[in-house]
Parts: sequence; C-alpha cells; structure tokens
Amino acid sequence: MTATVVGAEVGVPLAAIRNLVSAGGSTLEIILNLSEGNKSDATQTAGFMILGEVANAIVNKFLPGSDLGSKIIKQNVQLKVMGTQRVTEYIQEDKINNDKYSFWSNMYCIWTF
Repeated sequence: MTATVVGAEVGVPLAAIRNLVSAGGSTLEIILNLSEGNKSDATQTAGFMILGEVANAIVNKFLPGSDLGSKIIKQNVQLKVMGTQRVTEYIQEDKINNDKYSFWSNMYCIWTF
C-alpha cells in the first residue's frame, strides 16, 4: 500500500501504533529473558531496539518533517529493521535445530508480516 500511497493517511498512523506495540513487546521480551537468565537473547533484542532508534535518528536527520512521503520512508526503515531481526532469529533457530531446510521453508513467513 505504501508504494502506491493509497490508504497512506490511515496506514501511516497504524504503523506508528504498530511501532509502539512492538517496542512494548520487545521491552517485555527483554525483561522475560533477563528473568530467565538468558542474557544473550535479551542483549540481542535490546540491540535491535537500539538499531531501530539509530535508524530513525538517521532518517530524521536526512528527511526532517512530517509530510506523508517522509512518514512512509520512516515506516519502511522500521520494517527493514524488524525483518532483519526476524531473519537473524530464524538463522539462529536453524543453527540450534540443525535443520538446514527449516530456515528456507520459513522465509515466506518472515516476509509476509
């Protein structure tokens, strides 16, 4: 939808809400991982949250303003960060399970979020 800008007046605010919900979920995931003693997963989740904030800061520096085009680009940057996180998690899960086909069979699920 964002490529055609059809429905962007609704889609961009919904993406902002999605980002807030995602940040809340990531925060809870970090807390849960720390409470279970899983520091590496907590660190990874925190790292991706920081990556998202750094990416936003870079985009805001080069695309200041709140016009619709800037919001669409900012939304796409967030989607790329989320996609990168999902791919990383699938690769790690694939290595743990030693199933060389699970990663490729789940690629469709990653990119259809």
